[in-house]
Amino acid sequence: KKSLRYLWIAPTSALLDRCAKHLVSMLVPNGYVSLVPGVLSLVPIQNTGAAFSFFSGKTAMLTIISIILIAALSDALIFGSWQCASTLSISGMWMMIGGGLGNLYDRIFHGSVFDFLRLDFVDFAIFNTADMFIVLGAIFTCIGLLFERKQKEMNE
Repeated sequence: KKSLRYLWIAPTSALLDRCAKHLVSMLVPNGYVSLVPGVLSLVPIQNTGAAFSFFSGKTAMLTIISIILIAALSDALIFGSWQCASTLSISGMWMMIGGGLGNLYDRIFHGSVFDFLRLDFVDFAIFNTADMFIVLGAIFTCIGLLFERKQKEMNE
């Protein structure tokens, strides 16, 4: 199946997330480091919630939801109809799975997600590399699906 050719994206994304979190936790255990002044800093925090700290303290619930979503996406890619999807949407879905696995690891083994990236030029939540993979994966998936739809419309 076409989707299995891109399976490597999920473990690679999860591994890159683990490496980034480990590196930041060693270099900036507590405090703040400006990477690009006025743009990007490292601010390590433990987040017991989801995006923007929603559902703080609901680690068990978020763990179960993460497992269900990762399993559903994996099932769709491995056994479902996604084998006909575009490379971009398939890659995006594997990227979302990898990001989900990165944050799931934190929830299971640490009871919270390690966030550390802060955009200094806007009031936005502190996030991590797994979050970036999830968001980029969702964007790639949406763009891929839009192009697929447009292609199908043109072929009809």
